Amino acid sequence: MKNKKLTVTIGIPAHNEESNIKNMLESVMKQRGKLFILEKIIVFCDGCTDNTFKIVKQMSRKNKIINVVNDGKRIGKAARLNQIYTMNRSDLIGTFDADIVLERDCELELMVREFVKNRKVLVVAARQTPFRAESLMGRFANASFNMLQNASMRWRNGNNIHSLQGSASILRGVFAKSFKYPTNTISDQGCLYFTAVKRGRNSFRFAKNTRFIFRTVATFSDWRKLAARSLIFDKQNLAVHFGKKIISEYQMPKKYIRKAVLYILLRDPIGAVGSVLMNLFIRVFPYGSREKGSSLWEITKSSKASIKI
Repeated sequence: MKNKKLTVTIGIPAHNEESNIKNMLESVMKQRGKLFILEKIIVFCDGCTDNTFKIVKQMSRKNKIINVVNDGKRIGKAARLNQIYTMNRSDLIGTFDADIVLERDCELELMVREFVKNRKVLVVAARQTPFRAESLMGRFANASFNMLQNASMRWRNGNNIHSLQGSASILRGVFAKSFKYPTNTISDQGCLYFTAVKRGRNSFRFAKNTRFIFRTVATFSDWRKLAARSLIFDKQNLAVHFGKKIISEYQMPKKYIRKAVLYILLRDPIGAVGSVLMNLFIRVFPYGSREKGSSLWEITKSSKASIKI
């Protein structure tokens, strides 16, 4: 049927997310639209040692759409994503991080629209927006993210690897069941992107009008941890699975980078300059993580605080 609504399940891998999980779930439950039916929300507690499970369990008693799985094990995000894909029975399966918030009630509708417009689309990424910074380092981190996003939105209209942050994406259900993340996956978003575009560049779309709110890191230590992950370990891991040639997919034309730097510099000169200096520092003095070969991340605690909008 031409006007049949697409069914959607949202899966949320969560490791110690007590600060924001309630806000996140409430923002998902308020979603409305003419193109989809939200069938189920599944929270996978990944070795939680805080009150995440208790909070979700209490919410599930009042909202039958919410389900929670808690096996007491810490096996990592990629392994939880495999479980989510396997359990899914909906037309579309969205996977959202627990430390984000959907700003308006139309965010899912805008993402689902991309699937309706083009049957070749397999993966849709949401546009993420940094929450207001509460520290100087947070201001630098916000400026850094905004530079990258501004540049990536100019390149291929945002339909590139830099737009898939990993915190908010939706997949066609049949595609989600067609592959699994390797057990040693570090960059789940990179793995997802390259698996999709192997079937054609039209397989990936960036929903640029969406607004998913998240916190950037707000401390020097957390920035170094995150940078080591995104600049070094992610790419090393992806090269193992897809070959070294895929690294070229990260290389944006410099003209877009220059325009983005100028754009942010004119709007937040302090944040822009601080961001450039921090990015230079972390490249000269990279963070050495003992967990660099593991899919179990060192948590960046400063990005896990509650988001109230």
